[in-house]
Amino acid sequence: MENILLSEYISIGEFSKLCGVSRKTLIFYDNIGIFSPAYKNDKNYRYYTINQFDTFSILTDLRELGMSLNDIKDYLKKKSPENYLNMLKQENDKIKERINKLKRMSNNIENKIEIANRAIDAKKYEGPYIKKLDKEYLVVSDLCDSSQETFMIDIIKFLNYCNLNNLDQGYPIGVMISGESIKNKEYTKISKLFLKNECKLENCDIHIKKEGLYACIVHKGSYEKTYESYEKLLKYISDCGYEVEDCSYENTLLDFFAVKNEDQYLTEISIPIRKMEIT
Repeated sequence: MENILLSEYISIGEFSKLCGVSRKTLIFYDNIGIFSPAYKNDKNYRYYTINQFDTFSILTDLRELGMSLNDIKDYLKKKSPENYLNMLKQENDKIKERINKLKRMSNNIENKIEIANRAIDAKKYEGPYIKKLDKEYLVVSDLCDSSQETFMIDIIKFLNYCNLNNLDQGYPIGVMISGESIKNKEYTKISKLFLKNECKLENCDIHIKKEGLYACIVHKGSYEKTYESYEKLLKYISDCGYEVEDCSYENTLLDFFAVKNEDQYLTEISIPIRKMEIT
């Protein structure tokens, strides 16, 4: 009797080749109850029918859409035109969300590439220089009361906030030093953290770095030694007949992600300047 029955079926090996999957995959699907053979003999050999290929194709398509095996299992039990339409809409929404996420990731990587290129170009600057900079929108976090002990916690909190609100666009966190701190030679007294954004955002603490002339210097080395570059930059500003107009901005070009030790860090310091008034 089994010989007559088996003429209607194909073996698991033949069915796996037909579907383009391994025998292990078919056995796994059978064990979890999502797709089982049409017949098993007393030796537990699995046999399938050609008609089952359509169902397996549905399973494969749904897996490619990213559906979980549990969701596929539920759908196969409740197939209907209405459920089919709802399932497609839900999966399409998930795909669009993934596409948007991939676009953001690609944009972030492109910005990181731009910064790495700037770092390589910046190596040609051995001293201070004056440059016209475009307006930038900066998401900021006030650190007026932050101590050295809590500084890393503040950075982590700021990063988490930016990630949660999709504000991270691949730019590194920068810091601002107030004009008063610069005047008092407190070059490591950070007033704000900032993260550059490509557009003005609502419901965020935004600081606009205005367009204009900036005195800049690329500091090479640890952050603790930025005072050396500040002293050079301030002397250069004075010698050129300018004065400090506002706070400074420190943008990381190379850090521990790209170099082996702090001596190779690159930080671009920029200070807005104006012509010194002659009295």
